[in-house]
Amino acid sequence: MRLVLAGSPGWRYQPVVDEIERLGLQDAVVRLGPVTPGRLKWLYQHARALLFPSLYEGFGLPVLEAFALQCPVVAARIPPVMEIAQSTGALLLEPDSVPAWATAIERVSTQPPDAAQLATAQQRAGHFTWEACAGAVGDALRAAAT
Repeated sequence: MRLVLAGSPGWRYQPVVDEIERLGLQDAVVRLGPVTPGRLKWLYQHARALLFPSLYEGFGLPVLEAFALQCPVVAARIPPVMEIAQSTGALLLEPDSVPAWATAIERVSTQPPDAAQLATAQQRAGHFTWEACAGAVGDALRAAAT
């Protein structure tokens, strides 16, 4: 099993790279950098899970992307992700609990995903559309105007 890092390097990326090198894990980690939407879709469809240990998020779009493509999710238990992931079967962990993350990674690498939970997560992702967002903004504007 390999860890795939996809996307533009973000906050605290370099310390992660330094630790990978310090531990001699370069062969177990693939660093892709930015990827096309098509490649990202392929990655979700072929991943054992999305690992999303983010400490700070405004929304958590990768979690929804994974849900939409029936990719299991292991994510940090932070408010935006908790809101998105409610009742989906996603594994939500304390972001700084290394033992919990190790256990979750072992679990997703050895146990097949629950098809019913993946279907529920996919259905949940369907509730988060641009149309629904625009409708909510419109409702808020109308309420503010009255």
